[in-house]
Amino acid sequence: MTLDVLLPYQKKWIEDRSDVKVWEKSRRIGASYVEALDSVIDAAKSKEAGGQSTYYLSYSKEMTQQFARDCAFWAKHINAAASEVEEVAIKDEDKDITVYRVRFASGFEIWCLPSVARSLRSKQGRVVIDEAAFVEDLGELLKAAMALTMWGGCVRILSTHNGDDNPFNELIKEIREGKKNYSLHTTTIDDAMREGLYQRICQVKKQEWTPQIEEEWKSTLLADYGDAADEELFCIPVRAGTRYFPTVLLEAVSDPSVKILRKSCDDAFTFEKKEKRVKEFDTWLKHEVRDILKGKINPVYFGEDFARSGDLTCIWFDEIIPTGEQLTFLVIELRNVPFDQQWQVLLYCMNTLPNFAGGACDSRGNGQMIAEYAAQEWPG
Repeated sequence: MTLDVLLPYQKKWIEDRSDVKVWEKSRRIGASYVEALDSVIDAAKSKEAGGQSTYYLSYSKEMTQQFARDCAFWAKHINAAASEVEEVAIKDEDKDITVYRVRFASGFEIWCLPSVARSLRSKQGRVVIDEAAFVEDLGELLKAAMALTMWGGCVRILSTHNGDDNPFNELIKEIREGKKNYSLHTTTIDDAMREGLYQRICQVKKQEWTPQIEEEWKSTLLADYGDAADEELFCIPVRAGTRYFPTVLLEAVSDPSVKILRKSCDDAFTFEKKEKRVKEFDTWLKHEVRDILKGKINPVYFGEDFARSGDLTCIWFDEIIPTGEQLTFLVIELRNVPFDQQWQVLLYCMNTLPNFAGGACDSRGNGQMIAEYAAQEWPG
């Protein structure tokens, strides 16, 4: 099997046959993609040739799906006799969980599993922990994974950083200090680009490559990541207490069924005549908000976090369904909206709801005025 299609840092990862190896990396450099190839190579071998199954774990269903698809792609690329990606339902704590599997003629398999330690019970083979800095309990996962090395298995740990106090970063510190005898690979976006990442992107997309175009691409990438670039692209973990939740983690737990409505104003809008301001918001509320609220016959509560200019005012609406569960169905975000119109929005919403049950307002600082109006309008 030739590795000529790989970039040098990808080839170096595959050629490293250490029992345990760790890859701290920039995003989007093809690390998981090349690990899928390594998993396929091992699964396609016979037992006598050192073949073994792989158990891939990550924090999101989308990542496990993608890894399974990458494995199926590589299996076809190297002409390994393998099945298509199969969805398999397994019982886990009284509920069914969908996992993904690719089977090989060798008898070995690649399993894409939820990132919990019990997923590795009674298993033998290779363990891949992807985006390890974002899994729920990396310590317990590693304890379960290391047990597989006793009988010839191996462990591969890949991730971008998620703060300097994260267990993934602590693991890397231990490797660098000699406390863990694991192989460590580090690939920043600069490393990857020096070894041909962007040229390969242009090749795949059938686009022109020049050094100038590559530099413009990098500048755009850095601008997109902004303050997060050091951690996301250059393998520099952010100091504890100075970061927001990463976008990928937020996307993994987001609920697309919740409607989000946004309204923003420019600075000049504050000084428009009152009639114009009221009319614009009245039109927006009737067009965007009214039907959503009128359709809710169950008790509805709201929660409001106030901001005037720098941040967003966020108003959350939760419905109490007959089972007693509280479900968010609407979030309104207001940016740079005058005080009068923020009160107009809140008053309209409460008066439109068929079964308004109560609410809570941010009453500190500038939010005190809106909170006071609300308490006067709906005492008790």
